[in-house]
Amino acid sequence: MIRKLKMTSTQDDREGGGRGRSRTSGAVLLGTLMILGFMATVWSVQGSARTRLRKGPKAYLFRPLGTRTVLASAHADDVRSIASLTKLMATLVICEHHLNLDRVTTMSRVDKKVAAGGCRSRLLLGAKYRNRDLLYAALLASDNSAVAALGRAVGLDASVLVEAMNRRVVAMGLRHTNFSDPVGITPANVSTAREVSYMLEAAMKNSILKAVMKTPEHYVTAVWPRRNHINYLSTNLFLFRRKYHVYGGKTGFNHVAGYCLATAVRVRGLRRPVIGVVLGSRSKLARFGDYARILSSITGGSTGARSRRVVRARHVRSLR
Repeated sequence: MIRKLKMTSTQDDREGGGRGRSRTSGAVLLGTLMILGFMATVWSVQGSARTRLRKGPKAYLFRPLGTRTVLASAHADDVRSIASLTKLMATLVICEHHLNLDRVTTMSRVDKKVAAGGCRSRLLLGAKYRNRDLLYAALLASDNSAVAALGRAVGLDASVLVEAMNRRVVAMGLRHTNFSDPVGITPANVSTAREVSYMLEAAMKNSILKAVMKTPEHYVTAVWPRRNHINYLSTNLFLFRRKYHVYGGKTGFNHVAGYCLATAVRVRGLRRPVIGVVLGSRSKLARFGDYARILSSITGGSTGARSRRVVRARHVRSLR
């Protein structure tokens, strides 16, 4: 259409004088701009639609703690990879095997092998740590080798720990949950938003795990070598905001699962704390934004006190 307009302009230029050429050229330019403007509007609308489709998690479920009443959900029973949310069940099983928090465990090559392919561990090979500190490493920083070491501390190597985890979810009646590794590196660890909420609730009933998951920061000094100091910050950003009182939670990520979050918070206007699970958000921070938006839609915007922005930039970059 644009080409035809230009051809007409050339013909008019030949047949008329200079004044005719000016008027025709102006009309052609105006027509061209109108066409381009229309096309830009279409592209903009299509782009906005694509953006809206990309926004939000792939699945979520929110319910009051201790009930099965659903406050909000979408695709809550779709089976999806859950990444490091796996550690909720791994640490629960370990604690139920009478983990001695004060005993010392040495990091081994076996632990590093279990963690291969996951995020970098700050626990040194051959170093000795108290089990209490390894539990903080596993739940605050999602350290994979810490989970393997804790399993060994209670007599469960990685494969036996996975078997125990699968028996535990069967006993809980979670029919769509299955584990292939104890840490969540493999996408084959699957569950649903609904069943993850039950796993989180079960973990929160354990006093040890509840205390750990409520902690925003933990400082570790190795038993040996003593110079090995590690400061762990929780990947659950809600612990760093006054807006929410957090009862427990865990984050997770792998390339199949996307960015995941399971956490329980106290919400103004509701009698019980709310457990929320968000699976498949598009970025590290989006999972918290998705959670907050859904929670706000439930409560009508009243979710607690004014927020305190204290998250450190280096912490945001290190989130898993």
